Parts: sequence; structure tokens; C-alpha cells
Amino acid sequence: MALLTKEQILEKQDTRTETIAVPEWGGDVRVRGLTARERSRIAQDATRKSNGKDYTDWLRAQTDTFIKGVVEPEFDVNDANALAAKSSGALQRVVAAISRLSGIDEDEIEEMRKNSETSPVGSSSSS
Repeated sequence: MALLTKEQILEKQDTRTETIAVPEWGGDVRVRGLTARERSRIAQDATRKSNGKDYTDWLRAQTDTFIKGVVEPEFDVNDANALAAKSSGALQRVVAAISRLSGIDEDEIEEMRKNSETSPVGSSSSS
């Protein structure tokens, strides 16, 4: 196998798509893997601080991942609250497929969940 050139790597469309069934919603959705930039931005946006410690806003991470990773039908940030009210199982099934296509392994997901468990209950941040 020959070594790739920089140009070959940069011009390659390397995000994969997949159609997954969501029985709770009675149909399918089309999802794609996230880019490195999208994945990093979601992690950054979902990081909160409390008592000097970082924790993950798990709901924010899930809805942001869903919005970025679902390509059909299309969603945007205005749908985040409505998505947060949907079935956790259905939402997680879609997010798990996006995560898998993005190269996020179960250990990373478990670490985010663990960090989110330490988040303060009922706390809110003020600007």
C-alpha cells in the first residue's frame, strides 16, 4: 500500500452516513459522522464549571450531537428544547449511531456520563 499525499488526504470526503431505524418515532433518520471540529465544539459547549470542577452537561452534548449529526430530516439549534423533551431511548439511539460514525468509542461516552453525574442538581448559571 502506498503512502498518501497531503493533497489526497485533504481532498477526501471521509465522513460516513447511515440510515437508522427509530421505532419510537415510526421511521428512519439519516445520520453522519461528525468532523473533528464539530466534535470538539460540542464537547467545549457542553463543558460547565461548578465549585472549580468541570463537568459535562450531558443533555447539551446529546442534543448538539443530534442536531449536527442528523442530516435527514434537518434540525437546528432552535429545535434543542423540543428534542430534549423526546424519548431518551430514541435520542440516545440516534446519538450512539452518530458517535460510532464519528469514531467516539464507548469509553469516551462513559467518561462523559461519569463527569455529568457530578453536575449539581437544579443549579443554574447566571451571566
